[in-house]
Amino acid sequence: MNQFVFLFKIKINIIFLSSLFVFTFNKIISQIEQPIFLKSELDQFPENYGGVNELNRILYEQTNYPISAINQKIDGKVIIKFTCSEKGEIINYSIASSTDTLFNIEAIKIFRLLQWNPGFKNKKAVACDYAIEIPFSYKKYKKQLKKKKKMETFNTPEDSTFTIY
Repeated sequence: MNQFVFLFKIKINIIFLSSLFVFTFNKIISQIEQPIFLKSELDQFPENYGGVNELNRILYEQTNYPISAINQKIDGKVIIKFTCSEKGEIINYSIASSTDTLFNIEAIKIFRLLQWNPGFKNKKAVACDYAIEIPFSYKKYKKQLKKKKKMETFNTPEDSTFTIY
């Protein structure tokens, strides 16, 4: 009787492991079989959540201009190409072009903050290749710093009554 139970457990384990292997293999194959569309083949391009307004907000709030670029007073732009899945997930990305390598790390940092909506073809979400340009303007950055400093130095009167104004 013990041998029967032992053999039965082995068969169950073999069946479980083989079904797990088949499931995993099918999942891998299905990911490979998904076509990746080019920009010219899409009806609607991938877009970061919030569109251009959200991108500009993130650029305004999150950009830390490289110190050596500030010293040289230079502008630049970085173009990042990436593959966006049908779920809006970024599969891979790389720098396609850059006016100066000083901006690359900051551009990647900003890019990784963005969340994406997928591209569409025939009203169906599809995986596709796309690119985004991240600009760096020395003059705009200086203006933003002045605005931020003014906002930080806003004084409120001290109050010992803990009243909220």
